[in-house]
Amino acid sequence: MRVEGNGSIVIAGNAAPNSKVEILSGTTVLGSTVTGPDGAFVIVLDDPLKPGDYTIALRSTTGDVVTSSVQTAVVSVPKDAAGQVLA
Repeated sequence: MRVEGNGSIVIAGNAAPNSKVEILSGTTVLGSTVTGPDGAFVIVLDDPLKPGDYTIALRSTTGDVVTSSVQTAVVSVPKDAAGQVLA
């Protein structure tokens, strides 16, 4: 995961092949994609995160099986784009 001072975010990883992967902040879906046949994915948010604090998690769906990430990331986006992002 990479977060910039302006709130732009990129998350890359692996999940089950051809599954839907979503970035969540609480119950809000921030972005999603479908993994390739090798399970690799990259999600770049269309809209940067607004200043504030977020708890980010991932959820993958393959058929009827939904799997939530065990780990979460806590991100604080500064009000000023030149400020420091805390993660």
